[in-house]
Amino acid sequence: MYKDKTKLITRRHASQRLGVSISTLKRMEQRGQLQPILVGVRSIRYREEDIEGLANNQP
Repeated sequence: MYKDKTKLITRRHASQRLGVSISTLKRMEQRGQLQPILVGVRSIRYREEDIEGLANNQP
């Protein structure tokens, strides 16, 4: 379980912020572009700074 103080966001929020589908987020994970964080048995989150970094690099 993840126990850092970094702000984490859900897949849904990340997909909305990036303007992509959740399926696209999963593909980004598989390609190594995005690091998922397991916060429970079935809960996935992303570091907000990672999502913001990707959002700022989009055209």
